[in-house]
Amino acid sequence: MFEKYFLNGSFTLKNKQFLTRRKAMKKVLIIEDSKVLQASWKYDLEDMGMEVIQAFTLEEARAKTAEELHDISLIVMDACLTPDMGAETLELTAEIRKEFAGPIMANSSREENQKLLLEAGCDCIGDKSMDLPYEIQKILAS
Repeated sequence: MFEKYFLNGSFTLKNKQFLTRRKAMKKVLIIEDSKVLQASWKYDLEDMGMEVIQAFTLEEARAKTAEELHDISLIVMDACLTPDMGAETLELTAEIRKEFAGPIMANSSREENQKLLLEAGCDCIGDKSMDLPYEIQKILAS
């Protein structure tokens, strides 16, 4: 698997020019309405060296995927962005799946919502715990 690199500067050693390289950050989109969970996960993921994009509503999720989808490594999709786990969340998941080949994690504490998201296009299941960043790290490392 090829990894993206970008130039991070240069240095000179004994009159020879060298370019330094650094791996590009993995970018994770978290679609979750809980600001508390978002803040905690963002802190941990950034501490792991990942870039985090946040969306708190369906509208924000649509805008972020339209702008950033080609750069995203993984998407975390909350099941209950609307009060009644509306069809809009499932439609958005299906729309994203059509354009996004990377992993989409169904994020719900309710088993029935996890199943619905898997049917709509999610690849794996996460739960609403503080361990979610470590689950993301494992998926992106494989």
